[in-house]
Amino acid sequence: MHLDWDDLRLIIALRAEGSAAGAARRLGIDQTTASRRLARLERVAGVPLFDRIERRLVARPITEVLVADLAEMAAAAARIAARLGDARSALSGTVTISTVDLVASRILAPHLARFRDAHPGVRLQFDLDDANVSLAAREADVAIRLARPTADTALVRRLGDLVFGFYAPRSAADPACLPLAAYGTRLDHVAESRWLARHFADVPVAFRADRGALLTEAIAAGHRGLLPRLVGDADARLVSLDPGVPPPVREIWSMVHPDRRDDPAVTAVVVWIETAMCDFGRSGGGAGDR
Repeated sequence: MHLDWDDLRLIIALRAEGSAAGAARRLGIDQTTASRRLARLERVAGVPLFDRIERRLVARPITEVLVADLAEMAAAAARIAARLGDARSALSGTVTISTVDLVASRILAPHLARFRDAHPGVRLQFDLDDANVSLAAREADVAIRLARPTADTALVRRLGDLVFGFYAPRSAADPACLPLAAYGTRLDHVAESRWLARHFADVPVAFRADRGALLTEAIAAGHRGLLPRLVGDADARLVSLDPGVPPPVREIWSMVHPDRRDDPAVTAVVVWIETAMCDFGRSGGGAGDR
């Protein structure tokens, strides 16, 4: 016989309240759910657990026999929750995350409240100035890169993909005639620059910048260019174009400092990052790898 703890909690609430409506209020569920769970529990048990007397639910003798055991189970569940809460609160310290502004602001920042609520003792510090900080020199505890890392000693894991699209101003009468906006020559090696050089070699580049925010504004002001889908699709000023060939995709990887990989606070941060990446993948801006 498989018994669900949520259903067993319902017995306690029904006995105390005398109605499905009252038990539902106590448990934070709706009355229909409470009635459905009671019917399921009585079906699994094979015996009725409550008598319906004058529109009230009255516990039957078999139910009264269960009360002591159910109270013990509820107390044990409360102790487990308290201990988990204590363990959560015990996590402390500062964890430094090195990444690029796009990942920090568009993927991780929306989940900051979730992390703070789960681990109030852990302080997060983001390093966005240099995407190539050294884990070996302890300049960061966790690093997120838009390319496969080459560090041999770090714990490395692929988090997913950053998918790009090709965009132009929505107001443009003839987007195909617009010049390109692209990264500066310092970033000729990245996938976006190589894609543009391969497929749009004959189109003039009228604007260059090494910051994604500037490229977004340039495209909105009268250029064509590549942007991550999580940026371009969310900007009402832009329209996605069909370039005739698939836009590039960049892999997103995480690295953890070898001396910090077993630190509980760092582990909590890594789990939080991976959860945020999974949500990002489900949203359509990228493809999760888990």
